[in-house]
Amino acid sequence: DWSTSLLPLPREISIRTWIILAPAAISVCTRPDAGDVEHQAATELRQLFIDKAGIEPTGSQFEILLGVATQYTVMPLLGFIVAHASGFPPALALGFIIVGSAPGAMASNVIVYLAGGALAFSIAMTTLATFLSPLLTPSLVRLLGGTLMPVDFWPLFWTIVQTALVPLITGMGLRRILGRRLREAETICPGIAAVAIVVICSYAVAANQPRIATVGPSVFG
Repeated sequence: DWSTSLLPLPREISIRTWIILAPAAISVCTRPDAGDVEHQAATELRQLFIDKAGIEPTGSQFEILLGVATQYTVMPLLGFIVAHASGFPPALALGFIIVGSAPGAMASNVIVYLAGGALAFSIAMTTLATFLSPLLTPSLVRLLGGTLMPVDFWPLFWTIVQTALVPLITGMGLRRILGRRLREAETICPGIAAVAIVVICSYAVAANQPRIATVGPSVFG
């Protein structure tokens, strides 16, 4: 075929084993004297990587760190502003600060998955944020919420470890144990996660129904 003789592109790429790399460890580059065909091939390869991995292969982890830094600065400050500007009772106002200081979790990843967004980027950001949350979230709540009412660091610390960090580490361990069944689990788990979110939210609302009925109108009114 004349195209394989004239175009400087490989005829076949064969990978006979699993190669797992972080998205930030991969770059797609072209030589300085590359022609239009090579630039087009590189562009399509980048787009394929974005479609499958959810993040552009730039060789940099700056975007993930920036996302986590934004989550632990902008969101707590917004919660702090709402808490002090709303005129709510201290316990209710503190709730806004807690919500703003909490990391993005499974729900955000499921929403990104259902919306067809950058899933790998979302998972990487929420994973790092969750690992940092036992220290950062209680510290932020104590710093910002302490202006409203006393906040204890250690009870918040242990609650976050039990409800966020332990499930995350368990999931990472199961990923290694599943081996060949990992693909089946990846197909089933998003549906299970969506149902779990509905059940958890439903239980929380049902258990606090009288309180929500009292507080709800003042928050959303």
